Amino acid sequence: MESGASGPDAVVRRKERGGTAGIHVSIIRKEYRGKVYEHALLRQSYREGGKVRKRTVGTLKGLPRSMVEQFRRVLRGETLVPLSDTFEVRRTLPHGHVAAVLGTARRLGLERLLEPVPTEEFRKKAPEDYEELSRRPGFLCIRARKAE
Repeated sequence: MESGASGPDAVVRRKERGGTAGIHVSIIRKEYRGKVYEHALLRQSYREGGKVRKRTVGTLKGLPRSMVEQFRRVLRGETLVPLSDTFEVRRTLPHGHVAAVLGTARRLGLERLLEPVPTEEFRKKAPEDYEELSRRPGFLCIRARKAE
């Protein structure tokens, strides 16, 4: 391929060298009646007659800003990996049942759930029970308020 190629030929040449064929993300900002509107376009740069030209390849309209930034990063040559490949999950704790109980308690007007802690005096009188109740409470105190 000759070195002075322009237009689509230049794009192919850049792609062969490992680039992204001049494709990039442009954020277009327009103001209308005091409100600023933004949309992202997928654009391609190329040379034609010694001048740099741009053409719109596609629109990224409706995508969240974070996803548009990911497109930008990929087009710059970054390799994105899922979090699951980056982090190792060592332990997970279920929380759905806790959220369900909390939501129900709030709907019923329960203001607070208090977990009583065994006293020092209880420790002296029944050390085995004290250890067990410190880890697993035997009862809960409930303070409720009148629903409005």
